[in-house]
Amino acid sequence: MNYSLRKASSSDLNFIIKLIELTFKDLMLENGELWDIDEQKEMWGEKLKNESHNIIIYEQQDIWILSLQEWEDEIYLDLLFILPKHQRKWIATEIVKTLKLKNKNIILRTLISNTPAKDFFMRQKFEFIKEENNRIYLKYNAWKKHS
Repeated sequence: MNYSLRKASSSDLNFIIKLIELTFKDLMLENGELWDIDEQKEMWGEKLKNESHNIIIYEQQDIWILSLQEWEDEIYLDLLFILPKHQRKWIATEIVKTLKLKNKNIILRTLISNTPAKDFFMRQKFEFIKEENNRIYLKYNAWKKHS
């Protein structure tokens, strides 16, 4: 699987808004959260100025946004959205495998109602940690033997 990463910039704002609208808007609405495209643009404009996000490129196309924070023994996977037409093509599995090779615990959160994400990460040997504010937290324990 041949993919690459590049740092997201303000010129990616329209791609990111489209990506989130296609992948996350309905889940937000199902959870009683509001969707306002102008608020999303404003929020993401600020995020791109102040936080580190990566765009994943596959077959010369931007297909994904990824954000993570990494410490000595832990990775927090903050954001992971992939265009629907590129889902279920093993790309996410390859990226998770790459993160696991760092031999660090990996923690993430997702909406409780995001069953596809929950199921995917559970298949990747992540375990449930807690539930809070319509979100669940999952963890991959790097030091646990996984069968």
